[in-house]
Amino acid sequence: MKLFLLILSYITLSAFVSVSLAEDGADNLGRQNYTLNCQGCHLPDASGSPGLVPKIKDFVGNFLHVEGGREFIVQVPGSANAPINDQELTDVLTGC
Repeated sequence: MKLFLLILSYITLSAFVSVSLAEDGADNLGRQNYTLNCQGCHLPDASGSPGLVPKIKDFVGNFLHVEGGREFIVQVPGSANAPINDQELTDVLTGC
């Protein structure tokens, strides 16, 4: 019985660590893609430049509450022309 509990604990812990590493990996990739493809204009903190470049941080999520908002975001030239796939763009925007 003790061996069974030990094995069960090991399997549970291994699964938890694997999921945590996978999530952290996606987050790191999102940050890396932001740095490589967005930071030049939107700045390191995603605050943008008033009157020139819109802020992303704490703002992009507003488009989810507007009809056609998601479609608009992916058509913005910086999003549409970035050399990243849809999932990577999602990771970037989720991090902002």
